Amino acid sequence: MQAIGAIRYLLTRWIGLAMLVIITTTAFAGNTPKTVEDYEKLVIQYRFSVPDSGVFYAKKGLELSRRLRNKKGEAVMLTHWGIIDENQGRFSAARQKYLKAIHLYEQIKNGDGIAGEIIRLGVVEMRQGSFDKATGYFFRALRMHEKNNNRPGIMEANITLAEAYMGQSEYDIALSYLKTAESISKTLPLSGLTLYIYNNYGVVYTATGEIKKAINYYEKGIALSNVPQYAGLNVTLLNGLGMAYAKAGNTAKAAEIQLTSLERARRIKNYLRELQTLNGLADTYKLQDADKALSYLKQAVTLAYQKKASKIAIETLQRMAAIYQQQGNYKAAFEVNRRERALSDSLFNLARATEIANLQSSYDLQKSQSSVEKLKYVNNEQRSQQRVTIFIAIAVVAILVIVIIFYARIRAYNKQLQQLNADLVASNQSKDKLFSVLGHDLRAPLATLKNFLSLLEDDDLTASERKQVVTELQHNCDSSLDVLNKLLRWGQLQLKGKQVNAVSFDPAEIVAQNLRLFKNAAAEKQIIINTKIAQDITLYGDADHFDFIIRNLLSNAIKFTGTGGYIMVGCLAGAEEGELDFYVKDNGVGMPAEQAAQVFKRLNASQRGTHGEKGTGLGLMLSYEFVLANNGNIKVSSEPGKGTSFTFTFGHSLGML
Repeated sequence: MQAIGAIRYLLTRWIGLAMLVIITTTAFAGNTPKTVEDYEKLVIQYRFSVPDSGVFYAKKGLELSRRLRNKKGEAVMLTHWGIIDENQGRFSAARQKYLKAIHLYEQIKNGDGIAGEIIRLGVVEMRQGSFDKATGYFFRALRMHEKNNNRPGIMEANITLAEAYMGQSEYDIALSYLKTAESISKTLPLSGLTLYIYNNYGVVYTATGEIKKAINYYEKGIALSNVPQYAGLNVTLLNGLGMAYAKAGNTAKAAEIQLTSLERARRIKNYLRELQTLNGLADTYKLQDADKALSYLKQAVTLAYQKKASKIAIETLQRMAAIYQQQGNYKAAFEVNRRERALSDSLFNLARATEIANLQSSYDLQKSQSSVEKLKYVNNEQRSQQRVTIFIAIAVVAILVIVIIFYARIRAYNKQLQQLNADLVASNQSKDKLFSVLGHDLRAPLATLKNFLSLLEDDDLTASERKQVVTELQHNCDSSLDVLNKLLRWGQLQLKGKQVNAVSFDPAEIVAQNLRLFKNAAAEKQIIINTKIAQDITLYGDADHFDFIIRNLLSNAIKFTGTGGYIMVGCLAGAEEGELDFYVKDNGVGMPAEQAAQVFKRLNASQRGTHGEKGTGLGLMLSYEFVLANNGNIKVSSEPGKGTSFTFTFGHSLGML
């Protein structure tokens, strides 16, 4: 199935690229864009039907704007590009583009442009569920538009404030902002904003059960939007009307309206509206005909993957899982949940990569600004020296003294700069290591917590089973909290520059804590774990480092051991006096000698476990660093099909407690 999915994905990408080439060739063959406005029209034309084409024209328009030094044009293109990113779930990328657009509008003192971008920032936060942040942005934009007496802008800010409160189910507050927006709209020509007001009224009154009022507003908006200019909003209003009839219990009427909405969305090639309507049809049928609801959701998932609308795909997969659970088809629900988690992980990793890239860009900008300041300083010094040379004939001794003073000052500044650079490199290394450890050690506990929470949603659980799940959930939470506290304590020491926090500790207790943490993961694969560590020994070293090493080696052993396997954790007297050799052995898949030689190096690629478990490839590299930091050593022996054994010495044994 995975191979078929991969082939389908590649075919989709090839077809998409071919369409982009054909569309681009056709557009340029008939009417080559010459102005920024031409590119803007093309972006608007393709951003909902062929997003890749929309991005292509946005980039071209951006290049032209920069050549012409048209800052407003640059800002407009960044905004359109950001909207495409936003529609596809790349919120961090969209946010960065809106911030750049704000900077450009500030340079040309365009207050309305700044306010418009602030609203876009609010929309990004709202679509991620951060309603408090979104409300802050919308109020800020409202104040700016009121200061400039921009009535359309004031109306838009009130509409977005209403939508923020609708997202929090604060319908009374939302209605107050909608009424303000509606009163302003009566003084202005008809626009898409007016249609959004009618749609939002319909949403509010449907949610509050006032179906007649909702239908009235939807029908009013549909009548006004039945023109090509507002075709997309017409689809949204039709879908909303169908949902209102569905809530009133008139499924047939609802489905009839929504099928009309679906046909129009496909005709205008607006994939967002098509996804919206497919999900609406699924909601209409989910109680009366679950199979039909699932068929619409499957269409929506396929379309969302094609258009790279990751967030909508995740939400649709969640709806599918809920319907499968409603049917009692837990196997299908589990498979859909697995797809949703995989997509969520990829979206999270993409967002994290974008954030890291943005941080790197900010750092590079800081460095370049520092270089400019340094050059300015050097230039100033050179000018000062030129002025001093005028007085050489009058006071040679005085000039020599001044030159010596300036030379000493420059050396002092250079030393300070070198120290600052060294501190910055060390800080970045500590930060990277902290993020790596946090991401590595918290992923598995959080995934386990999510699985337990999913079990609690099962209405078929008996009271005793539910109590058992809650007990396991509490134990897992305690273990995860303990891991987090240790990681944060280790992170604080790293950021303070203290690499090793040596203390006396009981290694057997740390091993026992980690066995409790991985109990469920081992039980799921029916793996038996035995320990041979005396209860009356103590070590002197960094306990948090030891905890991380044991946790990582146990996690890897479980990951690469098949169902019904075994793992042994123990310690033996080392070769040197006062040393103990700790080992973690398994009878898992093992690995060839070439791979074993690379496991502690950064270039080593992470492998998938026997059940497809994912890893980051960072654990063994960090374990290697921690062992060396505590004056120990670590080695691995492995053979394909026969298992793997990791052995390490750590710190110094203090003997019996």
